[in-house]
This record gives sequence, structure tokens and C-alpha cells, in this order.
Amino acid sequence: MGVFNAWITLIKELGPMSDVSKRFETVNRFLVLQNLAKTKLFDVLKNPKTYKEIIEETGFIDSRYLKGLLTTLVNDKEKVLLFDNQAHTFLYNPDFKIPQLKDVIEKSDLEKIYNAAIVSRNFASNIGQRLLGKKIDIVEEINEIGPGLFDYDEALSNKLYSALRNTTFSYTPPKKIPGTLMLDLGCGSGRETAELFIHFNGKVKIIAVDPVTSFIAIADRLFLEILSDAAKLVKNDRIPELTKDNKPEFHVMRAEKLAFPDEHFDIIFFQQILHWTTNPQKAIMEIGRVLKKGGMIVGNQGTLPTQTPYMQLNIKV
Repeated sequence: MGVFNAWITLIKELGPMSDVSKRFETVNRFLVLQNLAKTKLFDVLKNPKTYKEIIEETGFIDSRYLKGLLTTLVNDKEKVLLFDNQAHTFLYNPDFKIPQLKDVIEKSDLEKIYNAAIVSRNFASNIGQRLLGKKIDIVEEINEIGPGLFDYDEALSNKLYSALRNTTFSYTPPKKIPGTLMLDLGCGSGRETAELFIHFNGKVKIIAVDPVTSFIAIADRLFLEILSDAAKLVKNDRIPELTKDNKPEFHVMRAEKLAFPDEHFDIIFFQQILHWTTNPQKAIMEIGRVLKKGGMIVGNQGTLPTQTPYMQLNIKV
């Protein structure tokens, strides 16, 4: 019943997933094209250019990212770029017009999706830097108290993430998990931890970790306030009592290097973290190492099917 309940929860919260995926891809497409227009690419391609000439005239580095980007633009339904198979040249399609935000939102009713896509907007703003081969450290960007941190915190508090957590909870009935030790991996500012605390009625000891120091500071200092906000989001009138014994512990830590002994946790929860790690395989191995035999790993991780090439370009920034 877990799978069935998970799908029912997701559809009730977000609607049919195929529709949600298409709507997010429309927003990601807009963001990629808008930020590409700020680079030299489209101006350079007003005349046909080979791949080598594109690199020479834009200053972009030769990379799989650039190749994937050009392929996506050529394969776009509106043919953003035209490719001459004989001359091996790319050309900006003179009939293509860069979409404007107002038109995208009004035409497809995407205002809610666009407002939820704070993380995607931040990713897209770095596309030019990525093409030039400049280092982008997202953790460093949000490690200081400031606009970057607040943007990510707002994104994590969006209903979308709460809906995904509710879907995952379909696999973890509260009555079957009391008294266990849980790892909340990639807890952010503690909003996720708060929903876990409420879902398990405060009867699970939660140790929460995240690599962003400022997130951990917020979670540790303001957990009671965050707990109250989470209760409103999940429409729960009764917040479990928070005591010194059941208050979650918060630690700065990366998923790729967990400072816990082998077979330490009864249950490990994570949501949408693997694409943030430097080495997803290593993170998965660490999760398996610290989980007790017979324990449970529960969570969700979005993958990148071929029908979402613009989302893929954004995440790969």
C-alpha cells in the first residue's frame, strides 16, 4: 500500500506528475534562455560558427556542458539554433524570439511554479560563469547570512517540498517507528526536521546534518519557531512537546563523509540531496555504512529524464 498511498498523496498535492514535470521544464527553459541572452553566445551566432569558433569568440571552455547546451538548443521544439550538417556550423535562428516572463506566466499559468523555482533561478544566473569555466560553490554562496541563504531557505519552505515529504511519509507509518534513532540527511534550515518531528509525534530521536554552517545555526537556534511554522504548513493543530530529550541535534556535515560509526541509525531520511553532493555514489555508500542491518532508508530523489533537458542544464551548473 505504500507505493499506492505515495502516488495518491503526490497527485493530491501537486496534480498529475507528467503535467508538473512539463510546467517545471517550461520555467527552466525560460530561465536558461534568459540567462544565455546575457552572454555572448546569441550575438556570436548571428553568423554561422563552428564549435571551435564559438569557443574562440565567446571565451567559453570546451566542455560537455557547452556541447550539451548547444545540442539542447538545436533540438528545441522552436529550433533556437540551426545546425548545418555539412558545414558543421551553428546559427541563431532569426525567427526565434527569447520568451519574456510575462508571456510565459500568462500563457501557461505558471506563476506558482515560477515562484517555487527559487533554486532554479539562482542556478540559471550562474550559467555564464559555468560556460567560462569559473568555479561556482553553492555551499559557499549560502554559508553566510544574506540574500543567497534567505532565497534557499524560502525555497525549502515551499509547499512543493512539503508535498514530497508527505509522499515519502506514506512509507513510514508513525506507529511503526517509535523510539528509533533517525538521521535527517541534508536538513537545510531545519524545516524538514520539523516536519519529521511532527510526523513521528516527537517519539523519534533525530540527528540532522547539513554542510551549510548558517543553515545549521538557524536550525539549532530557532527550532521551536520553525516547528510552529511547519505545523501551519502541514495543517497540524497539535505540536508534540519539545523536550531536552527529544529535541533534534544539528551538526555541520557532508553526506559524502558522515562522522558516525558503522550501523548507527535505525532509519535514514533524505530528500533531493544527491545532486548537491560532489560524489553521489560515495554519499550512497556512506548512507549504507551508517544504517543498521534491517534498518530503513526512506526519502526521494528527482532524476533527469531526457524530456527535461533544460532542467538538466540548470542543475548541472
